[in-house]
Amino acid sequence: MLTITYLDHNTSEKRSIGPATHFRIVGPSLRMGLQEQEVARFHHHFGCWYVGDSASDILAIEDTEICLVNPEGGQSPPLGPFDGIRFVGNILRQRRSNDRAIARLEPEVEQWRLLDDNSLWAEIDLLPSYKTVAHADRARVTPEEERRLNCNKSEIRSSKSETNSNLEIPNSKQC
Repeated sequence: MLTITYLDHNTSEKRSIGPATHFRIVGPSLRMGLQEQEVARFHHHFGCWYVGDSASDILAIEDTEICLVNPEGGQSPPLGPFDGIRFVGNILRQRRSNDRAIARLEPEVEQWRLLDDNSLWAEIDLLPSYKTVAHADRARVTPEEERRLNCNKSEIRSSKSETNSNLEIPNSKQC
């Protein structure tokens, strides 16, 4: 299971999103779990993520792997595992060891540019790292979750639910 943490700029409180089996980022939209409920959205004008009525410029997640999906549906092999990653504004960065930038959200096309090779990707899947899954109680993981953990996009796409993209972005709040 994964949990995303962030600092709410309105209240200065540490908050979290999740836990969830996985998260998916489609352009500027952060979606949670198999229902792909939109839980946050990046707003380029203010340079921050909006989670409900709160705003934060950094989202952090521990022990994860990422899988990239291109606009045609092709996918990368899993990248990682990472002890942690963070979204600093529109930049995806590796945490702790070297703070390396991995990808950047391009506002014009609402896709993620992988900085190693300059390729564009429509989605980023955030998955539990192998070491996290190895310690989990495997009996509680459903076959559908197992497919998601293995980055099997072709099978999981057919069972997608409608997404909730009605997240309001308050104009008065800025990072």
